[in-house]
Amino acid sequence: RPLYHNLMKNNTYFAQYHAYFDQFLTEYLESGRCEAVIRETQALIAPYVEADPTAFCSYEDHLLAVDTLLEVCRLRAESIRGQLEGAYPATLAQQAEQPDAGVDASHVDLRALGDFDDLEAAKERQDEAAAVVE
Repeated sequence: RPLYHNLMKNNTYFAQYHAYFDQFLTEYLESGRCEAVIRETQALIAPYVEADPTAFCSYEDHLLAVDTLLEVCRLRAESIRGQLEGAYPATLAQQAEQPDAGVDASHVDLRALGDFDDLEAAKERQDEAAAVVE
């Protein structure tokens, strides 16, 4: 953190940092490229998740996790864009002064991305599959 904070005190570096974020948002997130990469990856692995009795999550949970990840990315992009344009507070001090300002992500359940309960359930499925093979 000290390096970051010292760099952000320099107006040239601060402006360059914002320019890089703007470019990242424009070219990767807002352009749809991020979603395309995630959906392509999902399509590649989905048949294996669906067919694997030892998978760490169900096929339905896999689909939900991908959709949740995309929603998190969309909301983060919206938040960053708003901060860059001054619509949302960007610093910790500004956020403390305006705790309700910003993007509402209360509808997102991060547990849909996976948790330790999924690993426990997967162990049970893996044990059942191993018993069938034996």
